[in-house]
Amino acid sequence: MSEAGSVSAWTRGRVLLKAARVRERPAQGVDAYGSVQNRFRHNATAVRCLTVAALSCNRIHYPEASTRFPFGCIHLELTRMKFLRWLNSLRRPARWSLKTAIVGATVLLVCFPYPGLLRVHVQRWRNPNALIEPDAAALSPWLKELRAASADQPAPAVMLARVERFVYQHLPYEFDWKTWGNADYIPTVSEALAAGREDCDGRAVVAASLLAGLGYESRIVTDFAHVWVATNVGETMSPGATQAVVAEGGGISVQPSAWAQMPKALGYGVSPFFLHRELIVVLVGWLMWLRPGATRWRSGVALALMIAGLLLLRRGGRNWQAPIVWLQILGVLAYAVAAALMWKRARPPVMPDGSALPPQVAAVQTPQTPG
Repeated sequence: MSEAGSVSAWTRGRVLLKAARVRERPAQGVDAYGSVQNRFRHNATAVRCLTVAALSCNRIHYPEASTRFPFGCIHLELTRMKFLRWLNSLRRPARWSLKTAIVGATVLLVCFPYPGLLRVHVQRWRNPNALIEPDAAALSPWLKELRAASADQPAPAVMLARVERFVYQHLPYEFDWKTWGNADYIPTVSEALAAGREDCDGRAVVAASLLAGLGYESRIVTDFAHVWVATNVGETMSPGATQAVVAEGGGISVQPSAWAQMPKALGYGVSPFFLHRELIVVLVGWLMWLRPGATRWRSGVALALMIAGLLLLRRGGRNWQAPIVWLQILGVLAYAVAAALMWKRARPPVMPDGSALPPQVAAVQTPQTPG
């Protein structure tokens, strides 16, 4: 390294030291080769600042990665965050329990940023048939219009198709996270009509209420990916192939096929959701996998694979009735490879000549822990 390069490393170290308000103590400094010497005795913060400066000039080499690029410096600082260092210092059961809780809380906040609506949503799904309100005041004009159009007393199948078409025309489709802010929310008839747009569950509630007002026995049915209406004369509102959960009496009945429907439902749920919210979950999950001592290229490739896996899952689950299974499998494999990369131990950093780091620098390198 040239003398100008060593001066650059020294300058960066001084800037970091001023920012940290660390008092200097005279000693040897940084030599012409840019290696970190014992300039500041018994001062771990100062040594760390000079270490970051030397790394930013690529004078301390990771065997598998260069730190010339911005991601290298960002990755270095992330692995040195006090919280992550403390988290990775815990014993494995406590560490993974806390990491799982953090990721789970992130998913919950990303999907349901309004806890009050989530609480109401869960309570309503305990008995969704209670939402069928044929006497709702807001529904009265629609019932009058349908009764007038059905004066010829059509066959039940024709009437079901007519109600379905009527609801589709008068209540445009919109995802719940755009209408209510949460990933899912089942509204009352009044709420759905006031919003003026709804997804399958709100439309099903309105259609079931209309059919009940026309004299048909109706109930709410779902396969976790879609919600429709079952009556005593057939099904309507684009019925799915399998009834996983059926609202009966004062509660719900979960069918044996329910668990088999979950992968398809989750795949479809990922596909149309806000991409930027899903990326938050991916980044938090990546941070939980990030370990002290992990190399830049492994962490970077793992992050790229996790994002690619998310995009594959989104593309594969776009059609809830006919998902592209091979794309979803590729997405899961991308996450498996990313996990393997993040799990594997990385070789420790060394000086350019292959020798070990100076004791002052090694002291601030956090010991690597499994997982």
